[in-house]
Amino acid sequence: MFAIIIGYILISCFSFPLERFSHNIFILLIASIVAANQGLSEMRFLNKFRVILLSFFLIISIYTCFVAVIRLKGDFYTKNALNHLDNNKYELAIIEINKAYNHLYFDIDNTSTPILYYRGISNYYLGNYCLALDDLLFAHKRNPHNIYILKYLQEIYHELEEYDKQQIYFQKQLQIF
Repeated sequence: MFAIIIGYILISCFSFPLERFSHNIFILLIASIVAANQGLSEMRFLNKFRVILLSFFLIISIYTCFVAVIRLKGDFYTKNALNHLDNNKYELAIIEINKAYNHLYFDIDNTSTPILYYRGISNYYLGNYCLALDDLLFAHKRNPHNIYILKYLQEIYHELEEYDKQQIYFQKQLQIF
C-alpha cells in the first residue's frame, strides 16, 4: 500500500502537478488517513513523526488549494476574455486577461496557449503594435511552435515596416509546416 501511494504521489507531482490539483488533494487526504490509522501512537517518537507527517500533508494541501483557486480564477477570466475576443470587444478582453494572468501559476492555458497571446492579439486589433509585440514575443518564448503566434508576429513586423524580422517569422512558419 505504501509503495502504491508513493508511486502515485511521484507521478502526480511530476506529471503536470498544477493541472491535476484535485488528485493531489485526494492522495494527500488518503495518505494522512492511512498514516493516522497505522497505530503510530505506540511510541512517543512515532507520535511526533505522525504529527510532522500530517502537518506536512496539511501544508501541501493548503498550498495546492491556493494554486487551484488561482488557476480556477484564471480559467474563468480567460473564458470571459475569449468571449470578448469573439465579439470584437478587445478592450474588455485585455481587462479580463490582466485579471487572469499570473506569472507563477497561470501563464499558459489548458490548450498550451500562453495567456499573453490573447492580450497580444487584442492589442494588435486595437492598433497598439508595440504592446502587442511585447506580449506576443513573450508568448513565443513560452510556446515557440504555435503557428498563430508566429503569424501575428509576422503581421506586426509588417505593420512596423521591419521586413527583415517579418521574413524571419515567415520562415519559422514554413519550418513548422
